[in-house]
Amino acid sequence: MGAVVMGRLIDRRGFRAILGPAFVISALCLASFGIRSAGMPVIFAAIFVIGFCIIGGQSGLNAMAAAYYPAHVRATGIGWCLGVGRLVAVLAPLLTTMALRDGLTSRTIFMVSGVVPLLCAAVIATLRINLTFSKP
Repeated sequence: MGAVVMGRLIDRRGFRAILGPAFVISALCLASFGIRSAGMPVIFAAIFVIGFCIIGGQSGLNAMAAAYYPAHVRATGIGWCLGVGRLVAVLAPLLTTMALRDGLTSRTIFMVSGVVPLLCAAVIATLRINLTFSKP
């Protein structure tokens, strides 16, 4: 759902206007798990928002890479983006397991996890290129 809805919004408003706020919202929801406990309906809603924003944002980042890189290096650029993403997808559970083993609480891990989408939002905000697709 996130990829489809965010894709439509990106078409209308541009990458920066949609992806930056989506990553900030997901960071706040992730960090909220570390700040306070809530009832199950609130937790399920936060998980939905996190999934919506992160999965939709990842799809948007893939499309943004296609718009960002010039044609002669586009395949290499997108390949590197996808490769780094896969590497992080493998390392994140390993690092989380090691953090739990070393005594970090799940609340602390959630709060630290919120830093990653904030970094994504910051990078998107600093790009100095018009990242919108032109309509035919």
